[in-house]
Amino acid sequence: MESYQEQVLAFLKGELSDEEKKAFEESLARSTELRAELERSRELLDLMEAASEKATVHRVNQQIRQAIERGASDIHVIPGLHDGTVSLRIDGALEELERFPKEQYLPVVDRWKIMADCSLTERQLPQEGRISIQSQSQDYDLRVMIMPTVLGERVTARVLRKTGEIAELDKLGFSGAQLEALRRLIDLPNGFVMVSAPAGSGKTTTLYAMLLHLQRPERTRANIMTVEEPVEYVLDGISQTRVNRRIGLTYATALRAIHRSDLDVLLVGDLPDRETAELALQMASTGHLVLAHFTASSALGAIVRLRETVVEPFLIAQTLAGVVSQRLMRRICRECKEEYEPSPTLLKRLSLTLADGPFVRGGGCEACRKSGYKGRIITCEVLDVDAQLRQLIADGAPLEALWQESFGRTGGALWDDAREKVRQGLTTVEEVVRVLFDYPHPQPNGGAESPAA
Repeated sequence: MESYQEQVLAFLKGELSDEEKKAFEESLARSTELRAELERSRELLDLMEAASEKATVHRVNQQIRQAIERGASDIHVIPGLHDGTVSLRIDGALEELERFPKEQYLPVVDRWKIMADCSLTERQLPQEGRISIQSQSQDYDLRVMIMPTVLGERVTARVLRKTGEIAELDKLGFSGAQLEALRRLIDLPNGFVMVSAPAGSGKTTTLYAMLLHLQRPERTRANIMTVEEPVEYVLDGISQTRVNRRIGLTYATALRAIHRSDLDVLLVGDLPDRETAELALQMASTGHLVLAHFTASSALGAIVRLRETVVEPFLIAQTLAGVVSQRLMRRICRECKEEYEPSPTLLKRLSLTLADGPFVRGGGCEACRKSGYKGRIITCEVLDVDAQLRQLIADGAPLEALWQESFGRTGGALWDDAREKVRQGLTTVEEVVRVLFDYPHPQPNGGAESPAA
């Protein structure tokens, strides 16, 4: 079939000699398969021509350029009934970039597909691709997902800067106490440490910063490996493996092989099933430090979810050293900061009153595109698993008991950290309530409801 495709494309492009053209036309008269390939190739060339028109190329290039200039993390190209929409995710919130007529939508999607090396003729199945570009003297990777919908294919592109340096732990916005707790956890010779947060909350950035900490010159050299899906940034001196399910390279397959690699530190990009979770815990119990991503709404919620996944709770209790749970909140724009009075109802959810003010917000200016926010800050909780908590985990204690033995006794939960950032004028009451909507609400008396898993 590949030779058919090459012959057909050469014929359609007028690249055959007279003799080759005559031979091709004779073959065409005899072969129904060749005729079918000719029709497919004609369709493909028409699609490529439409996607390569100057206006279409310019539109897609502009979408990418503006996304990079505005610091967007994602680009969304979305089909509608009457038009197409392009939105950018900036500081965690979607902002519409442009709308364009429906008749221009297919060429725009196909331009994205050509750039990402995806099939133009495949319309029914999801596709993934990558685009490498340079903008403003920086190298970027765009991780592209094409998803079929009833209104047409949708494009989502994650924007990753390849040449940017990974921030160190003390540059990520953790408090002094949080930094001390984090460093204590990752300086352990072995054990299991989770970074738990919803998608898009900076888990990868925190984990990569932990790996940088482990590579600092004064520390004993460590053999560090990772298993990720995908590898978002290539780290010098660290062996990174990308999961590829199409060829059978799953998390579990990689972990079984890595176990024989004389490693010191392992980062696991996800714990998608019981086998992967148990393999990671077993490695932590046999002298390795294992860092892992996990998606949960709180540190204690991560423990409960992991306990529901793993057959033996004692394995978690034996190996779990700590859990970091974090969110990203929008930062108040420094250019238009102003005092205001938040809703008493919202203040109550943070165990605050108007007397705890003054409170500030962004009034909206050109610098923040009238949003009142510019940039993001981290809010975090670090759970250090001590002997008492370890026993409760092994006994299968309920979430309420875990809470009382940890944050209920010592403080330091996400709500506590976010409340302090409101007092410091870094973010707003409204933003905290929005970001922590699925986390337990602090009570006016200083207690807290049971955290959601």
